[in-house]
Amino acid sequence: MALYSRFGRNTILDPKLDSDLFQMVSDSLISKYPNSSHAIKLHQKVLELQNAGQLKKEREEALSVGKKFPEIMLNDIDNKPQNLTECKAKVCLVAVWVSTNKESWDMNAILRDVYKKYHDKGLGIYEISFDTDKLAWTNYCHIEHLVWTNVIGYPREKEMLNADEKMPRLFVLDENKKVIAKDPKPEELDELLKNIL
Repeated sequence: MALYSRFGRNTILDPKLDSDLFQMVSDSLISKYPNSSHAIKLHQKVLELQNAGQLKKEREEALSVGKKFPEIMLNDIDNKPQNLTECKAKVCLVAVWVSTNKESWDMNAILRDVYKKYHDKGLGIYEISFDTDKLAWTNYCHIEHLVWTNVIGYPREKEMLNADEKMPRLFVLDENKKVIAKDPKPEELDELLKNIL
């Protein structure tokens, strides 16, 4: 079937990116060949993708500005549990990253600058890494002098924060852990914090 054609090792169409096309083909096949195992299998796959897309959309809406940020408790570099609610800062940045990602390195450079500038004014940072290599993560944190709370996350938190598709991510929370900004551009962060703190 053309939907599964390949160019080398890569598929030409992606069920997630080309979902409308997969939906159209599935609807046509299931209506014309309702007993075909191929049509049924494709239809089930499209339904699974739709359900996953809806779930992802709901998770993203739960992280919207004005919503209370989810409770998170993860282990830090010393394997001690760190609860996000224990960040008693006036403003808490929740940064989601991975040490092998260039954009994450750039974000950490910006976080270092704003932390130096605003920590004494009430800024805290709770940074969640989704590294699979714990040693690489701890080494990076030590070498780069990331002095704020650094924890390592697991697949559950990665799904909850929709971090599988967006990395790095940044959330700005007030003292009650409500989201006041979501994924601000790095160049906007300093101005945003200046206005809040």
